[in-house]
Amino acid sequence: MLTKFSRHTLTLLCSGVLLTISTLQAVHAHGIYAAQRQSEMVFVYGHGPSDETFDAEKYQGAVAYDKDGKKTEITTEYKHGYPVLPKDENIALVAASYDNGFWSEKPDGEWENLPKPEVEGAKQGGHYMKYSTSIMSADAKAGTVLGLPLEIVPLKNPLTLKQGDTLPIQVYANGKPAADVEVASEFVTDRENNVVKTDKDGKAEITIRNNGLNVLATETSEPMKDTTKADKLAKFATLSFTFLADH
Repeated sequence: MLTKFSRHTLTLLCSGVLLTISTLQAVHAHGIYAAQRQSEMVFVYGHGPSDETFDAEKYQGAVAYDKDGKKTEITTEYKHGYPVLPKDENIALVAASYDNGFWSEKPDGEWENLPKPEVEGAKQGGHYMKYSTSIMSADAKAGTVLGLPLEIVPLKNPLTLKQGDTLPIQVYANGKPAADVEVASEFVTDRENNVVKTDKDGKAEITIRNNGLNVLATETSEPMKDTTKADKLAKFATLSFTFLADH
């Protein structure tokens, strides 16, 4: 959930929808991403270094793709507070969605996980969606656009690179390349000091920061057509990959 707005905003017209791009340095937003927990790959819900409660009811499931980009059905098992990905060598890339629901700002500035009509004196409200793309294998097909409402697409497979290498990316919003969108190159540990901006084609380059877990992040928001429950639809997307140590 967004709890603090940026010092300034940028706007763009994308697929006929006016998007507001919030500056990641100043915005406190939560995301989901794949990471290793107890020798298993799971989806984590967090904000920066925090690892918070993953609400199973808000989790909308995951879709996997093999090395050729072919969609394959998977089932994630919810245990120990996380959706756990199956151990399957054929899985090269995984996408997931998380509906964080409606949040409304109360008169005192606090936020509550309810739509505006259910919060007395609500100042504003939003519907907050989270999306995740995770590269699981060096064989994953680079440049695959999955069709998520917001996604960061790696134009090279990051697992064929190494720490310090340059990774080209492209951001898509509502199925179209998103220009002037800010991307945090390191969301988990240092999101405020590692931000790049996409060009007119939605493209940018980041330097791979970690020899381990890497999480990139971006966000957009757009006005709701029906403002009864909320004023805006906010989307937050991550791209994650992990260099695992050899054992």
